[in-house]
Amino acid sequence: MPISNNRSPLRCAGVPEHFNLPWRELAETDTTNTIAYREYRGGTGAMVKALADDEVDVAILLTEGALTSIASGGQHRIVKVYVDTPLEWGIHVAADSSITEIEQIRGSRYAISRSGSGSHIMAAVHAADSGWPIDQLDFVKVRNLEGARRALPAGDADIFFWEKTMTQPCVDRAEFRRITTFQSPWPSFVICASDYVIAHRRTALRQLLERINALTRSFMSDCDGALAVAQTYDLALPIVERWFNKTRWNTGFKLSAQTFSQVLDVLDKLALGVDRTAKIENMLHRL
Repeated sequence: MPISNNRSPLRCAGVPEHFNLPWRELAETDTTNTIAYREYRGGTGAMVKALADDEVDVAILLTEGALTSIASGGQHRIVKVYVDTPLEWGIHVAADSSITEIEQIRGSRYAISRSGSGSHIMAAVHAADSGWPIDQLDFVKVRNLEGARRALPAGDADIFFWEKTMTQPCVDRAEFRRITTFQSPWPSFVICASDYVIAHRRTALRQLLERINALTRSFMSDCDGALAVAQTYDLALPIVERWFNKTRWNTGFKLSAQTFSQVLDVLDKLALGVDRTAKIENMLHRL
């Protein structure tokens, strides 16, 4: 995408997953040159890099990944909570793995998309919750879900954390076996914008996010919303309906410093290079 200027559409990024259907729909129907939307299969880690490289202006990131990147020096800020409800992570092994109990994953090799990604951070959060030494975890970078689909059956990695609904087809096809699930202890997704856009295109950013708020508000009240997700992402309708009925998108602009401070407290304990002296208020920008 071209470098952003005051007349160009805002370059937005998200993962190609069900949470972001409103962004896809806005980009596909936009007639005002407001948005250029691109999907990153590499997840939050890939989008953080894209923000740093000035490839995108706005990104929908996992909350933990957004805070880790900003506290590590990233030149972007959280401008909005996107999804209020926690993310439900599936903990997966290869279908023929000898691992059958969650206690057995200790000491195994974790497939992650990249350092600082959700698959990386949540594996560490789970290990910390289990009382396992974080500095002894073994991570194997596989880039994305497709990489994990190759790595686990090949024996190149043992464990893979990924959002439960999107991995259900892999479980159904007996590529993966899901040991259990693990919920993130905070709102799942936030929207980040680059410092440049916040400084120079604040009005356009606010207007874009107001349109997203309207779309997500409508999406949640649409009785066919789950069907649209199932058809778009080739997922089984009953699985999507269960996910859809317990998911809540945030349709406002309120940012709670206390909520984010609690997240950062957890991340600080994981030795991920987070600068805990960074002030939460400097990581947020209220539009």
